[in-house]
Amino acid sequence: MCFVDLEKAFDPVPHGILWEVLWEYGVRGSLLRAVRSLYNRSRSLVRIASCKSDLFPVHVGLRQGCPLPPVLFIVFMDRISRRSQGLEGVRFGDHRISSLIFADDVVLLASSGLDLQHALGHFAAECEAAGMRVSTSKSEVMVLDRKKVACTLQVGGEVLPQVEEFKYLGVLFTSEGRMDREIDRRIGAAAAVMRSMYRSVVVKKELSRKAKLSIYQSIYVPTLTYGHELWVMTERVRSRIQAAEMSFLRRVAGRFLRDRVRSSVTREELGVEPLLLHIERGQLRWLGHLFRMPPGRLSGEVFRACPTGKRPRGRPRTRWRDYVFRLAWEHLGVPPEELEEVARERELPCEDQIILLKGCCMEIMSLRAAVRYDPESETLTLSGEMAVKREQLKNGGLGVVSDAIFDLGKCLAQFNLDDTEVALLQAVLLMSSDRSGLTCVEKIEKCQETYLLAFEHYINYRKHNIPHFWPKLLMKVTDLRMIGACHASRFLHMKVECPTELFPPLFLEVFEDQEV
Repeated sequence: MCFVDLEKAFDPVPHGILWEVLWEYGVRGSLLRAVRSLYNRSRSLVRIASCKSDLFPVHVGLRQGCPLPPVLFIVFMDRISRRSQGLEGVRFGDHRISSLIFADDVVLLASSGLDLQHALGHFAAECEAAGMRVSTSKSEVMVLDRKKVACTLQVGGEVLPQVEEFKYLGVLFTSEGRMDREIDRRIGAAAAVMRSMYRSVVVKKELSRKAKLSIYQSIYVPTLTYGHELWVMTERVRSRIQAAEMSFLRRVAGRFLRDRVRSSVTREELGVEPLLLHIERGQLRWLGHLFRMPPGRLSGEVFRACPTGKRPRGRPRTRWRDYVFRLAWEHLGVPPEELEEVARERELPCEDQIILLKGCCMEIMSLRAAVRYDPESETLTLSGEMAVKREQLKNGGLGVVSDAIFDLGKCLAQFNLDDTEVALLQAVLLMSSDRSGLTCVEKIEKCQETYLLAFEHYINYRKHNIPHFWPKLLMKVTDLRMIGACHASRFLHMKVECPTELFPPLFLEVFEDQEV
């Protein structure tokens, strides 16, 4: 692998060659004239202190800060990449990959040092012809092998340095092909974030828990879990991530490790789901994306390809594919041979999607309102942190629907549902195959079965010590369907009562939060 760095990527792009590339890619006529008008007759000057130079014309470089130049640069680099491609590359099944390019971050791939030198020479020559230049001081070589193998590459007579690790697009790649160093680096970066915010956020008494947890979700978690979709979670990694997670949450809860309070108790008190669950959900989501990718998408093609060769001697490493297949079986109960079929079951006709959404609208909105019920004060907490009683909601426009929502909220309060359980319950309601007018009934039934199976696995994993929890919770689906059947007409009455097509403000406020 050769990580190629280009000198001053945006600055040396010649305008004349850029117009030729755009013409070659079909950008012509008035559109090309509009793009050229941004750069024609461009002039600059140099100012030193109070002295200014004479104006001089500018014929190279793309303007930075404008939304158009990144697109122009992508087209420009695509022409260089296409012209420099040869027979070199790494074979994955029937596909050969010779390079990876994201903006000006380029990786050249080859199966041998000689092929990689040829690929680098062709790429550097095309860059020179287009007015670009490879930076020999910042470009580096890395051999992906369990053993140390020397690889000498040259550009313009200068030897590129060989490294054992390289950070590409924010992810650390090592010559051994492991992600351990990257995960350790993520944990270290998260620890640095917590140290920087320790006094100003984590232990600051003036900040509410809600504000601290918001910062935890928006800054700390993304820093810790960047690129987690492709991690293989060993027991060591799981333990370290859980320790990093709880080091932040304990401080927010005002506890220390010596207090000997279980992590599950702290999370339940703060209303935060386990970070490991968030990571595993992201990995399964990415697996679904890979299965659904159309032919031609590089990620999907590599995932479906079967590399040639044999695995080395010794204990084999756990492959990501094997790990995530086992994850799907343990948490969703879906065997590997059915994963692709299940992942593609979400592809429903647009007409069926509309019918499902309209059919479950009242049920899901009633559920979202009911989970905000506070049994101590017998009130619903609205999205604006305002608590209302049953009569207030009834007088605010909901009428008899408020009785059904409050009764449901009183029942759901006994279950103490977390966000994941509420989301899965909504998914089960959404995928109801008995809605009239559906065409893909069998596909919707299978999809609902998958959600039900995942829901049951999650309940058994989280609340296995509560007897009959799952069947009792499943009965609430029937209650929600009854609410939808009996009170859906209320929406029509409200339309008649509100000729301005505006629902009462209290009704809008209850259902303002549309996050799933």
